Amino acid sequence: MKQCKIAIVDSGICSHADIPENVFAIKQNFIGPMNIYGDCTGHGTHMAGIIHKTSSQSSLYVAKVLDERNSGDDYDFIRALAWCIENKVDIINISAANPEIPPEPTHELIQCAHAQGIIIVAAGDNNQKTVCYPAKYPEVIGVTSIDRNKNLSAFGYAGEGIDVAACGENIESTWLGNRYMTLSGTSQAAAIVTGLVARLLEKRNDVHTTNIKKLLRTEYPDELVFYDEGHFV
Repeated sequence: MKQCKIAIVDSGICSHADIPENVFAIKQNFIGPMNIYGDCTGHGTHMAGIIHKTSSQSSLYVAKVLDERNSGDDYDFIRALAWCIENKVDIINISAANPEIPPEPTHELIQCAHAQGIIIVAAGDNNQKTVCYPAKYPEVIGVTSIDRNKNLSAFGYAGEGIDVAACGENIESTWLGNRYMTLSGTSQAAAIVTGLVARLLEKRNDVHTTNIKKLLRTEYPDELVFYDEGHFV
């Protein structure tokens, strides 16, 4: 079975009993000293817990790009994307959203990653009205949230740019101080999709950016909802 390499581009990571330290391959801070990758907000730790729970055999690559306000800089994000490509990860999880069009190097790197077979999963945002970047790019799997009955979440959006939805409501996961937190959002939904993609990569050798959406639809009809409005290529 292949061990999947997943990059979590987020707010960093804090240690937790549910995520063994040997799960982490590399941790990198792009907003401060390289070896200080602690999570000030809990967001990245929450994503890591969801991904590890969904795909426990995967190796995690942590890229800290968000600060204590869950805010980030385009340049740091660009460097993190380049780092992901350099480390030849299989999946990049981006549970962050930018309503503004990012600098062109962002899209160029995403296109480069896609061309190399790296699957990028991103949250569509919680604004109900539109999908943000990078989920809006055609090379990215844009994710929104549904409830456990497959109804679109009140904070979700299912229009252009959204490819798939997973349950993002009341998701319990790892948190700061070795605790747990229950949260809702497209971020949580994206982390679940990332874990499911990793499962596919682990058990099949025919998974690629060209067929991943079809395979997800075949393998996980009970967990996911798909949207024709999406434009994933």
